[in-house]
Amino acid sequence: MPYRSTLRGYAVAALQGSATLAGQNVFASADWPTVDPDYPAILVQCYREKKESRAKGSQIPQFIATAVLAITGRVKGTGAASGGPAVQALLDQFEDQILYAVTTCQPLISAIQRFAWVDTDQEISAKGQYHAGEVRMNFGLEFPVDIDPYSDRPAALPPLGVPLEQVELTWTVPAGTPQPGLNISLPQE
Repeated sequence: MPYRSTLRGYAVAALQGSATLAGQNVFASADWPTVDPDYPAILVQCYREKKESRAKGSQIPQFIATAVLAITGRVKGTGAASGGPAVQALLDQFEDQILYAVTTCQPLISAIQRFAWVDTDQEISAKGQYHAGEVRMNFGLEFPVDIDPYSDRPAALPPLGVPLEQVELTWTVPAGTPQPGLNISLPQE
């Protein structure tokens, strides 16, 4: 399972437990099962990840991954002239609630190396009888990814080399000194 699904789960739990305007209307699926009466609501996705090598000059696959945690919040207000400004005020409040819920979530903070960036967009539209607003926040979550070419290799592929079964160490010492040595049989339990 991709690590980003774990990060997404932490964000959903943080948003559901943080008393945002959405309350428990926080969804982690790309299938957003909401209609206008369900607003305010939040959709949490973690749809993209980029890995950059941190092992410059080495063939060992070690990366710094940045996952994009995408959070979309929707609200609605009346269609009256005051509806637009009221929705804008709700969006500003919603944005702050989402930002603080995610950036203070201890399990999420412990699971990443750092928050690399946060991008935010807002949009308001008038839809006949009411105004609707949406805030979209993308969080860049950095974390290390180390791939062990031996132990992480799929079992269906041939082995990369002969497994190490025994190590024998000896030292050269002056004449008359007891000869030290060490034998290690592998694998050890």
